Amino acid sequence: MPSIRFNDQTLSFDPTETLLQCLLRHRQIIPHGCQAGACQSCRVKLDDAIPSTAIHQAQQGLSPEQQTAGIVLSCQLRPSEDMVIRSVPQDASWQLATLQSRSPVGQGVWEIVLTTRMRWRPGQYFSVSLNRIDARCYSACNLSDDGTLKFQLRRYDNGLLSDALCRAPLGSEVNIQGPLGDFTLRDDRQAQHLLMLGNGTGLAPLLALVQQATRQFPDTPVTLIHTARTPAQRYS
Repeated sequence: MPSIRFNDQTLSFDPTETLLQCLLRHRQIIPHGCQAGACQSCRVKLDDAIPSTAIHQAQQGLSPEQQTAGIVLSCQLRPSEDMVIRSVPQDASWQLATLQSRSPVGQGVWEIVLTTRMRWRPGQYFSVSLNRIDARCYSACNLSDDGTLKFQLRRYDNGLLSDALCRAPLGSEVNIQGPLGDFTLRDDRQAQHLLMLGNGTGLAPLLALVQQATRQFPDTPVTLIHTARTPAQRYS
């Protein structure tokens, strides 16, 4: 059974768990969110790790610079050998935004508006947190033209982030990482017709993409289809 050395502490490791699950079981404080490798908030640094298939898989989506530096996503790593691991300083990746406004846009769906100077491409998403520990991923539903970043999220009762964002006082500071992802329009050629299909709050990134498409390719027809589990859950 491999030995895990994290921030100068030796932790027992269960081979049925991921590194993130091991850290949380030992009550280590580490930012985390989706646990699917998307939000990238659970990054850690490996000290002198031997390259392996497991490490390569735990670096999917990270930049070449991060991979070279030994950064991995702890939620995607299942260690098979002894490892020395350290936290990644968070101040270098988190940026602050201000909660400007919010409003319901459908059954259980809210639009959150943040004030920020960040730039992004339509279709990209951000890791969002109020405490830099509990994070969730949300896609921008607007263009980065006017100094605001808008999310559309489904509010869950007692949700660590969705409910908290809907309750936080306006003017509160919100921590964001990103932009992340490559689900963006191609610039090298113009499509004859764009078809976009989204379910639930998966509509959010498509709204930004439609805005970009109609601006960048004004002569290209765009069809947007939005689905939901029930008619009442549809929104626009």
